[in-house]
Amino acid sequence: MQHESNIVKTMFHHFFQPIYCLTDDKMFGVEALLRSSNYPNPETMFKEARKLKQLHELDMKSIHKAILSYLEAGSETNRGYLFLNVYPSTILHPKFIPFLTAVISNTVVKSQQIILEISEGEIKEEFEMLKRKITSLKELGIGLAIDDVGKGFSNIKSIIELEPDFLKLDRYLASDLSRSAKKQSVVNSFVKYGQEFQCTIILEGIERKLDWEVAKQLDVLYGQGFGLCKPLPIEEVIV
Repeated sequence: MQHESNIVKTMFHHFFQPIYCLTDDKMFGVEALLRSSNYPNPETMFKEARKLKQLHELDMKSIHKAILSYLEAGSETNRGYLFLNVYPSTILHPKFIPFLTAVISNTVVKSQQIILEISEGEIKEEFEMLKRKITSLKELGIGLAIDDVGKGFSNIKSIIELEPDFLKLDRYLASDLSRSAKKQSVVNSFVKYGQEFQCTIILEGIERKLDWEVAKQLDVLYGQGFGLCKPLPIEEVIV
């Protein structure tokens, strides 16, 4: 039992990676990324939490700490949106919406600043219930982003029916985008979809200036990646 409590009590912090507008280089938002010296790979920490049936607790603790770190650094409005990773199973948990409502009520963060980011590969079951939960979150002003779009086989059903505010295209599409007409065609298709259905497209994993330039030519408005800025402590994020 002692081991079970350790996964949630593990010391961790967050780095924040900026998301930029590709047309004017201004910061559009930041994504909070969990880091722990005990778990060099955060995925290992979440896998262990899932095994111990404490994934929702770790998720909520991480979200709470990320919001507090974001606010403590000050000038929160200058950083725009705050993207917070969360598992669909956590959204489905009965404690999640009351938890998030309480965090918003007890801090100065605005619900409209919060974007919950879920991986399309994690959307597997209880889909109709997930839709209802997301509808309730949207009624609170909280946004939704679907991550890893284009990694493996994209879950088209989730993209259409969950009506996300943001689609974050997987880094696979950004890698050597300037050299691949096929990737450019796929990215262009997502851009057109976003324009038609009011869904903002963010290209992740941008590492080369040429790929950044081609993304702009394809009317991708926002980007994220080491070629723009690596994840940093919030105090070091340029505002």
